[in-house]
Amino acid sequence: MNVNEYGQLFRFNAFTDISATTPTLILEPRVGECIERTIPDISIPAATITVNGQTFNANEYVEYVVQEGDLTYAGRWRAKLKTLYSPTKELISDWQRFTVMP
Repeated sequence: MNVNEYGQLFRFNAFTDISATTPTLILEPRVGECIERTIPDISIPAATITVNGQTFNANEYVEYVVQEGDLTYAGRWRAKLKTLYSPTKELISDWQRFTVMP
């Protein structure tokens, strides 16, 4: 991905069934700055796919179409997924890193 691009598809693998959750995708260009996206901006596909050798199992990943104005910073970004299962159970993934090119 490049600075100021939009319309790109971003996938985040949760590695567990999140179909019955309320997920929030958190994109962080710099520590302390974040972009949070929830449904309907993100979706949980019900189909298993393989992209560049990585398998995304049905109901275990989110897809997000990058919006205009999201990618305003070139450099190393990180993303994580916060999934709310119930008022008493919320899981937060580890950070996954990606690069936005100038």
